Amino acid sequence: MPYQKNRVNDVIAVLSITRVKFNRKTYYRNSTELRKEAVKEVAEFELRIKRYKNEDSALKTIHDACARRLKPDIKTIKDFDELVN
Repeated sequence: MPYQKNRVNDVIAVLSITRVKFNRKTYYRNSTELRKEAVKEVAEFELRIKRYKNEDSALKTIHDACARRLKPDIKTIKDFDELVN
């Protein structure tokens, strides 16, 4: 069950950072740009606390939590971005 909890926490972290970045923006930025930045921030944090061994693994896992691991509700990262938008 810890795996499931990590997946939910990862998605919540990405959504939280996306919301903060959206609220701070002074010009239009689409949800895809904001999500990419949020995924990178979450991955960097998780790498610092040694949840992952390298940056590539962290980035891919956090990205997958927002896309493939939310099936059947979210089928692709584009679906995720559209819901966030």
